[in-house]
Amino acid sequence: MNMIAKYVYRGLNDDEKRAGTLLPKKIGPFAEEAMTPIKTPFTTGVNRDNAIRSHQKRKYGHYPTSGVSTTTSLIAAIGYATEKGTKDGIVAVINRDLLAKFNILEEDTLRANECLIPEDEEVILFDDVGTAMPKEIIVEFRSVKRLDWFENLPSRD
Repeated sequence: MNMIAKYVYRGLNDDEKRAGTLLPKKIGPFAEEAMTPIKTPFTTGVNRDNAIRSHQKRKYGHYPTSGVSTTTSLIAAIGYATEKGTKDGIVAVINRDLLAKFNILEEDTLRANECLIPEDEEVILFDDVGTAMPKEIIVEFRSVKRLDWFENLPSRD
C-alpha cells in the first residue's frame, strides 16, 4: 500500500482500559540487545533494530519492549480487543498526524522486514522515554462486541 493510513488501531488490554491510554510493557528507551534466534544480517549492541525484532518475538521468549503494538487493520485490532471473539472489548483509534506533536515515533514492521504476522499490519509506537502514550493521540475509544470479530473474518471460499 503506497498511501499511509491516517489512523492506527489498538485492541486495549485491561490495564489500558483502566488507564485510558496505551501502555508499553517496559519502561525505557525503545532499544534492545540482539537475541537469538535472529536472522542475518543484524547489528550488535543495544539499538532500535534489535528492539523491533524483540518486540515481534515476545511470544518466543524475548523480553518485553517499550514499544506499543498498533495496526492499520481495524479487523486485526478487533481481534486483539475481543481476544479473537471470546469477550467484548475496546479499540483505541490513534491519529498518526498527532504523533510527532508528542514526540512519538513509529516503525512499520512490514517495511522493516521484521513482521512475523503480516496480516496484523503492525506499526510499533514508541518514544525515547518508554512511558505511557499521551492520551491526546487517541481520537476515539470504540466499543466492540465479541461477535464483531466473527462478522469481519474473511470468507474461506
